[in-house]
Amino acid sequence: MNALLEFVAWNSLVAVVLAFLVVLAGRVWNRPELLHLLWLVVLVKLVTPGVVQWAALPDVIGAAPQPLAVAVVDTLPPDEMLAAVPVVEHAHTWGWTQTSATIWIGGSALLLMLVLGRCVRFARAMRSATPAGRELSCRIGRLAGPLGLGSSPRTLVIEATVPPMVWGGVRGSTLVLPAGLLDKLDDDEIDTLITHELAHVKRRDPWVRWVELVVTGALWWNPLVWWVRKRLRHAEEQACDRRVLEAFPHAHRAYADGIVKTVEFLAGSGRTPQFVTGAVGTRHIKERLIMILNPSSNRRFRHPLVPALLLAILVLPVVPGFAERDDRDAEEARAELLALQREALELEQRLQQIKVEQDQLRMRLGETHSRAEAVEARRQVEELRRRGKVAEAAEVEAKLAQVEMERARELALQAELMDRDRRMRDAELEMRETLIEYERALAEHKRALAEESVAHHEAQEMYERALRKQHQDQVHAELDELASRYEELREAGREEEADELAIMMEKLHLRRQAVSLQVRAQLDELHMVLEQSDDDEDRDALKRKIETLTKKLQELERREERGRVR
Repeated sequence: MNALLEFVAWNSLVAVVLAFLVVLAGRVWNRPELLHLLWLVVLVKLVTPGVVQWAALPDVIGAAPQPLAVAVVDTLPPDEMLAAVPVVEHAHTWGWTQTSATIWIGGSALLLMLVLGRCVRFARAMRSATPAGRELSCRIGRLAGPLGLGSSPRTLVIEATVPPMVWGGVRGSTLVLPAGLLDKLDDDEIDTLITHELAHVKRRDPWVRWVELVVTGALWWNPLVWWVRKRLRHAEEQACDRRVLEAFPHAHRAYADGIVKTVEFLAGSGRTPQFVTGAVGTRHIKERLIMILNPSSNRRFRHPLVPALLLAILVLPVVPGFAERDDRDAEEARAELLALQREALELEQRLQQIKVEQDQLRMRLGETHSRAEAVEARRQVEELRRRGKVAEAAEVEAKLAQVEMERARELALQAELMDRDRRMRDAELEMRETLIEYERALAEHKRALAEESVAHHEAQEMYERALRKQHQDQVHAELDELASRYEELREAGREEEADELAIMMEKLHLRRQAVSLQVRAQLDELHMVLEQSDDDEDRDALKRKIETLTKKLQELERREERGRVR
């Protein structure tokens, strides 16, 4: 058991180093496919032995204590030799080892039982699924071709609140699509979500779920396993997102809308079982939406020339914009200024070092001069003593001691002043260097915010729209429930309670009318912006928003009409 724990600890240490390198690689190369492969290597490393075998080390350690043990036991009396045997320590070690092994194996068995139970429940739910229709099968076959799939996987449509997923069973992969979600999506959204799932099939991601199960079942107590598994799935989803964007380069908005609608569809649903890959990961949904809506972030660092080429493609077709050019000139000037400040700081540091060396040389020269004077004074004292002038020699010696004490005090004071001055200069230089680094980091932060502001705004817009829709659905559900309750009370002759419910229903109607008024105000504002806009792309985007809000307003009016009838 101790050897097994040492094996796991060594593998975990190596995996931590590898994970650190993978994180650094992710900062440099935005390649989800490569990162997914690297995270898979880190996960597998946790349960695989190393290539280098340390067989010689245990032999040396095990062989060295043998002569010492024999010598010690031979020198003991017979009654003390029994006491020298570590029976108690062995029993204690065996008890701890047996307990640890029991907890380890019991936890693994419990985890596997939980996974198996979820798989069995999902398999039972799959019995009610129906094969995909002819039209849907033809669409899946058409989408599978460009991805390099020889044949489309078996497809089932299920009447349950589950995400689009790929069920990776022993017999092969099965594409599972919820019927309720398909009714809410348009053609582009359906194509992008199905392409995402087909990308999982092409990448053989269901087989990775088996690897995850083996590693997690073996090392369920190791937090590194769960963290690496989380990063692995995140890279997997990003890799599939990239394949979708490559297959549909002009459907970024449709793909993002499909993901948001899927999240709305899954609100309150249960968890999916093991061996399932899906298009929606709610923990990283905002980051994925930003990546989808910001195409420039999907192609960074493939080659050093790629950012420059993308910048040229984006800038050259645009009508000359002096403000943008001025911004770039200002950024270049700021970068040059920071570089000059850095060079000036380095020169000042060198100058300070030279001044410190000069001060040290002056102190050494002063000490040398003082020692020479002291030697000359002692020689005079010895000369006076030889001549018999003891009093004069004692007087000169006392003055010499006083001068040496004052000189030592002066040197100590100079050294202290030099040290204080050096520390003040170091602090000033460090503060200036920190200020330069802060300005550089602030400039980079502003540049990054400027690049991603549009994507963040659109993602935030989607979240707000989803929250508004959820609020509206809640109000409609409450109205329906109150209307049913109102009819029951009227039939039962409970007029007072029915009147109270009528008042509550009227308040909810007013809330719904407030939402309708808000939508109308948004429509009026968009119409005004549309009349003032001259850009064709902006006008198309505004028209799409107006069409969406018009449909939403019509739906609200229909629900209000049904509420009035009730």
